[in-house]
Amino acid sequence: MEKKDISKASQLLLYAVEVGYRARPDGSIVSGLGNVLKLKRTSTGYLGFTVQCRTRGLKGNVLVHRMVAYQKFGKVMLHPKVHVRHLNGAKENNCFSNIAMGTASDNSMDIPKEVRVSQAKRAASAKRKLNDSQLRMFRADRSGGMTIDKLATKYGISKTGAYYIVSGRTYI
Repeated sequence: MEKKDISKASQLLLYAVEVGYRARPDGSIVSGLGNVLKLKRTSTGYLGFTVQCRTRGLKGNVLVHRMVAYQKFGKVMLHPKVHVRHLNGAKENNCFSNIAMGTASDNSMDIPKEVRVSQAKRAASAKRKLNDSQLRMFRADRSGGMTIDKLATKYGISKTGAYYIVSGRTYI
């Protein structure tokens, strides 16, 4: 894999390793000069540190869990379909024993079930077209004999959406 074929995040990681940055078994990061870095939480909630290489036009965050994975597993972790996992689901726990590699599905399953269910419910409710009051009226109209086509028109949803509500596939 040539450097131009890899992501900017991977280029930053490789540069950091090249200039001597290392992860310690507890997940802390040491610079090439031996200084323990103060890590910052990124916008995604992961811990990271910033590196810059003006000659290569690189500047950005290196995520600690990716640095740990690179040291544990080598270049295989750079593959785009490989995900770095936090086995206990805690983004801030970057100790070597908590970091593994896997698929996107493996990564999702590391999140506790109650958290996954809560996230799914929140996402589903954000996509709902009808509120609870409209849904009651929709069901009353259907019980009164209104067709799916007329329900879709009245409530401003697709015919498929109306069919899914009627058949119990959504809004259960």
